[in-house]
Amino acid sequence: MDPSGGDPYSLYSVGQQAGLPQTPMNNGYQQQQYQQYQQGSPYGGGGGRGGGRGRGRGRQSRGGGGGWGGGGGMASSGSMQEDRQRADEERARRVRERIYKMGETDNGEDFFPQSDLFTIKKWIEEEGRKGNAQEQMILKAFRVMVTEQPHKTPLVAALLGFLIISPEGQRSSRAEDGDNAMSGSSQEIPESLGVKIGKDLVKAFRSHLHSRLWRNVRLSLNFFASLAPLGIVTPSSMRTLLSAFSMVLNEPGVTVDRGDRAAMCIIEVLCRSGSDLIRPDLLASDDDSNALQIDDAALQEVNGMVEAVEAYAKGRRGETSLRRAWAPSTGEEADKDPLHEEGFEQAVEALLLLRSRQYKAPAFLPAATDLLPPAIVSISRDLLRGRGEMSSDQYQIALPEVLVPPEEDDSEGFSFGGDYLKDGKPSKSRGRKKGVTLEKADEEVKRAGAGPEKTAVFARWFVESTPLVGTPSAVVLRSLVNEIIDLYEVNRKECARILFSIAKWLRKGTFAGKAVSPDTGLFGDAEDIEWVTADPQDPQGGWTIDDVIVECILSASLLLPQAPHVPLYYHSLLREITTLSPQTLAPAIGRTVRRIYGASRTGRVSSEVLKRFAEWFSAHLSNFNFSWGWKEWIPDMRSTHSHPAKAFARRVAELEIRLAYYDRIKGTLPEEIQEGVLKPEEPTPCFTYESPEHPYHARATALNNSLRARATAPVVLAELESLKRDLIAADSTFPDEDDPMTSGKVSTEAQADIIVRDIMTQVVLHIGSRSFSHFLNIVERYHALLRQLSSTPSMRLAILTSTTRFWARSPQWVMIVLDKLMQYRIVEPADVIAFVFDPPTAESLPRTILSTSGDAAPGSFSKLIALPGGQYTRDWSNFDWFEIIRLTIEKVNGRVGQVRRRLARLQREEAEEAERKEAAAAAAAETTEDGSAPATASTPVPKVPFSFPTSASLPRRPDLGAVPSAASPSGAAADKNAADDPAKKKKEEEEKRQTVEETKSALESILSEQRKVLAGAFKGLADHYRRTSTLASSAAATAAGGGDEEGEEGAEVDEEVEELEWKAWWAREWYLAYLRQFNRDFATIQETLSAVFVGQYNPTGSVEGATDDVRALFEEACRMAYE
Repeated sequence: MDPSGGDPYSLYSVGQQAGLPQTPMNNGYQQQQYQQYQQGSPYGGGGGRGGGRGRGRGRQSRGGGGGWGGGGGMASSGSMQEDRQRADEERARRVRERIYKMGETDNGEDFFPQSDLFTIKKWIEEEGRKGNAQEQMILKAFRVMVTEQPHKTPLVAALLGFLIISPEGQRSSRAEDGDNAMSGSSQEIPESLGVKIGKDLVKAFRSHLHSRLWRNVRLSLNFFASLAPLGIVTPSSMRTLLSAFSMVLNEPGVTVDRGDRAAMCIIEVLCRSGSDLIRPDLLASDDDSNALQIDDAALQEVNGMVEAVEAYAKGRRGETSLRRAWAPSTGEEADKDPLHEEGFEQAVEALLLLRSRQYKAPAFLPAATDLLPPAIVSISRDLLRGRGEMSSDQYQIALPEVLVPPEEDDSEGFSFGGDYLKDGKPSKSRGRKKGVTLEKADEEVKRAGAGPEKTAVFARWFVESTPLVGTPSAVVLRSLVNEIIDLYEVNRKECARILFSIAKWLRKGTFAGKAVSPDTGLFGDAEDIEWVTADPQDPQGGWTIDDVIVECILSASLLLPQAPHVPLYYHSLLREITTLSPQTLAPAIGRTVRRIYGASRTGRVSSEVLKRFAEWFSAHLSNFNFSWGWKEWIPDMRSTHSHPAKAFARRVAELEIRLAYYDRIKGTLPEEIQEGVLKPEEPTPCFTYESPEHPYHARATALNNSLRARATAPVVLAELESLKRDLIAADSTFPDEDDPMTSGKVSTEAQADIIVRDIMTQVVLHIGSRSFSHFLNIVERYHALLRQLSSTPSMRLAILTSTTRFWARSPQWVMIVLDKLMQYRIVEPADVIAFVFDPPTAESLPRTILSTSGDAAPGSFSKLIALPGGQYTRDWSNFDWFEIIRLTIEKVNGRVGQVRRRLARLQREEAEEAERKEAAAAAAAETTEDGSAPATASTPVPKVPFSFPTSASLPRRPDLGAVPSAASPSGAAADKNAADDPAKKKKEEEEKRQTVEETKSALESILSEQRKVLAGAFKGLADHYRRTSTLASSAAATAAGGGDEEGEEGAEVDEEVEELEWKAWWAREWYLAYLRQFNRDFATIQETLSAVFVGQYNPTGSVEGATDDVRALFEEACRMAYE
């Protein structure tokens, strides 16, 4: 069966295949037209007399008039060239598409590789004979297949083997040998298309290695190893190539990133093709059996690579608690625990298991010999025994001896180590200098080709239906699935289709269940089950494809410290897969939720994982009518407020409301769940001054009317000053202490300032609460006034406090407002950090702004939580407080990156301008000697003074001067004036230096702000962790020493102790989340943090399981930053 339905050009005439536009004519006259088309003649002339020159311009027709039987002339040469180009592009597209879709059928028919590969092979050879352009397109298609379709690697290897050692190729070689012998010629035999493809892939591999595109390197190595059973690649050359990567592991001070990538190249190749690499290059000629022949020297060489990986793994310090999704299980139930993890350590375990069984590859993975016809396999075995009729240079591909280049510093952005090869050739457009930030497209190419920096620690929760962790089967299958998920991020629908049909590229019986037919597979017998139970240490086959896919996708989205792609990609990908087979995917998703939710009851699941899991689960429910078995969670609603399982349920309900609306979600939840997770009111604003009973209602209403009427900033400021004067009590009177809501007066100017800013902030938020655009409009309109009202840290703190009280029912809107306040520089990032950890208490605020504020709302986000000893804290079981910290740090980090890019650009322009001046000076010196006029330099581009994009509305600093206008002198005149006037030239150079120096000053300023924010967040989280751990330990000790209390009093004590313990658990989890996400940022101030903060933190008591103190975790994060 031909997967594409035959030759895609079989329906076209000869002329159309050559690129002619479609025409109903197909006679001798058309052949004459084709001849003229080839010659590119722009003139008329038909089959008779009188065909004169045509008229026309440009791309219009220049056909000649008809003579005695003469036809119209041809189109212009430009038009013909365009038609030819379009035809060539269409032909190239068809060639690529057919090769890319090899093995795939649109009509539902099965693909039989042993017969269908012959059809594909013949078609490729025919296309390759159509010219160099077609041949190059085929070479490019094979490069893409190797690095972007890993599920087809064995099939592509079989096809290449077919092209190289097919009987037609041997007969052609023998005929050419005979002709050369009869003629006495020593002319070299031309290479076959298959050999050209193989050599081109080797060339591409060298390019990938030189550019350190590690994923492409690893996938190319897997492909080369797949050619070893056919003799196209010799085992010795493959071992030599792998030895270069084992040398990386012995490098002194090798980083985890570099070591992991090199080690995984060795591990994956050996797990897939280890048995093919321990045999000799030539098998015994007198042995016709298919038994494995082992070369002792080769075995020793491969064992040496395994030992190098093992030694590297023992000295590696990559797996830390900061990368683990959940805490390991302890006690008697550890063996039955479904939650486990899979990372580099488990891959090394699989490699050692592989060595113990003589490098026998997993049986479910096809080899090239399993897919080729028996006749071709027989020829390849004859070649391996030295009995073939082809010489080695006619079918073998020589692998290069390489050295793995060192990694380059990408601190300023991705950059290629050399010329990035496009289509196997250096691309001038992609060449970059070291340290220069690449364009976004180049970064995507680099990221896709390089793959993950280090071997991540994936969370696993299925045991019985997926490959066992630490086995070669798990390494091969999960690596294949993860590569597809990562490579096809640009097309989630295609990714879902490939993942759900992955069984067709493996052995029949690899997967079982309703989602996969028993006959689905590339080779094997569906009734043969002996291979499934052949190895008890590594049971293969019979897995559930739904469980494998769901586990791989979700575990990738839960990777710590961050997932490779945005969460939305994984959410949408899993939705696409669920729609393909909802009946079989639903049980897998249900088991996933129950196991992770069940683990959260004991606090084993990381807070960051709970957060991401809740985001996916809420989005998943929104796609499927919000249906879930909520009754299973009813017992957890009796837990304390900070219990992780209850906090997870609250988070899911909150996110569902964001995706729908309050009443819609309330109707899907049982009453017991509603009481435990839903707030009594919708997430609406809490406008303190809405009630007419409030003493400031009239003034707030008047201010609201003024802002809605678009009063000018001076008018509003005058109104606020009048309000402030009215708030302060006269010297002869005092505020009514018994009923402060009656007079509304305050005794101090500081309290009046707080009230004024609270009223102004809440009125602005009230007007902007209708929509996001309304909020942006009102903030931009009164941006300058708001900046004037936030001139001091205390005033900015008052604005932040008012914001959280106004949106106390909607943490989402709190983050939106804070983000824009920081963007418009109304508040600073350091103010937000201080507000999170050291908020003003009720005692420090006027009572007139608290009585009907958001603090009194049920489930208020702004309300402080009381701790024993008169201390207060935030509700850290609410995920949004750490999100505010994350948002703030990322905001200041973004500013740092912006200024650095600006500085790099200015310095680059400065260097280029200096080079131009030097070149102009050198040219001037040469021309002066010849007596000619000196050359003039090009006009320097005026530098725009630095400013943040969010501060465009701020007045321009007077010391920067005016921006050069278009009327200023330019070109040669400007250069001449600069040359004639040394003072002016000096002034221009000073202005340019001031621009660079100003940017450097701005960078120092923003770096100082970054250090302040990082240090403040670290100190706040460390303090909170120390304080809550100590309180929880003290409460637990007091409860244990107080004896067994009975009744309600004893239950209350136990509940208080449990609540404190869970508060301490959240404190430690958010501290870990900060360390794992921002360790590379605060590692630059490690000494400062260690000396100022960490030395005093060494808590003697902590919650059970939280045995690490602040210092140990901090040092672990710093080591993680320098890996």
